[in-house]
Amino acid sequence: MKKLLYTIGIICLSMTSCIDEVNLRTETQDTKLVIDAWISNDPEMSYVKVYESTPFVSGDFHLPLEDVPISGAWVENRNGFVTSFRPPSYPSHGLTVYSPFEEYDFEPGDQFKLIVILSNGDRVESDWQEVHNPAGRIAFDYELSFQTVFIDRWNGEPFPQRREYWDFNARIEKANAQENHNYYVKASGIEQLYTAGLVENCTCTCYLSYPNLNYSLTAVNSSSPASTYTVPMGRMEAGRNTRFYLKADVYSVSEQAAAYLSSIGVQQTNTGSIFDPMPFKISGNLRNTDNPEQEILGQFSTAYHTSFDEMINRATLFSENRDKNIKLIYPASVTGSCLEEYPEADTSPPAPFRMQ
Repeated sequence: MKKLLYTIGIICLSMTSCIDEVNLRTETQDTKLVIDAWISNDPEMSYVKVYESTPFVSGDFHLPLEDVPISGAWVENRNGFVTSFRPPSYPSHGLTVYSPFEEYDFEPGDQFKLIVILSNGDRVESDWQEVHNPAGRIAFDYELSFQTVFIDRWNGEPFPQRREYWDFNARIEKANAQENHNYYVKASGIEQLYTAGLVENCTCTCYLSYPNLNYSLTAVNSSSPASTYTVPMGRMEAGRNTRFYLKADVYSVSEQAAAYLSSIGVQQTNTGSIFDPMPFKISGNLRNTDNPEQEILGQFSTAYHTSFDEMINRATLFSENRDKNIKLIYPASVTGSCLEEYPEADTSPPAPFRMQ
């Protein structure tokens, strides 16, 4: 009888348990040197970061990265011009981000190489990287899609409801239709949100930012002979009659850089982590010239930046698509502030909304 009860207990435990692959961090795990470096005509994409790799742990989306001290970092071009990268004037939390100290020319056809001197005197270099032609004209289009969502009820089970969405696409015109082009695309947006207040002086309008609208790293290779390339950008709910600011940042990169970024995208998908900017198992074009056996992770890339933005009026899209039977989403009721319903939003209009 005891044996039977023991067997039943084991079966019950196995039925209620969840098996998940967990990569535990231990003291004996080796870390590797990672260098994440870019130079671009976009100042925000011109930087050098040097740190130790950190193994991914299931459920840990904010990996504690450790700075690696260096003696110097600079980028030189084929003409011998050198651009030094310096740490910020004031210490900041998190990784040290080295930024260009001097102005530099950045034109298609230019070639750059990164040099980093480690604290022990070792010299790390990249391959020469060419600046590629920028993308041509960029435009957005929108396609209606449908999805079933579950709405919570205060006194019962959630019920299913069909919701309509506008899926964004960016149509990127290639600089030369006869050549391959590689792009790193960032999609971002700001959504205007309305609420219904119960008091006269309600702050009922707020703005929610989406720094990564498509929730993934998007690197594309356009080898098609077509003159344009379509890139998915994300989506917004179609039933809200408010405005939505949409922006696409398109960086022309090398084929090798696009392949490297695509590898990061695959790893982020496999681990479920889209927050780690430089996953720990991927090496690129860097080498330690004083210690060739050392594996250096990361990549140095050039990126020619172009951008396009648009303020989308969903009320206009709604009126132009009445035949689609889009269901309106009515504003939520609040006491005196939109932040009661959207605590991560901001009540101050961002610049794109102040200019309209």
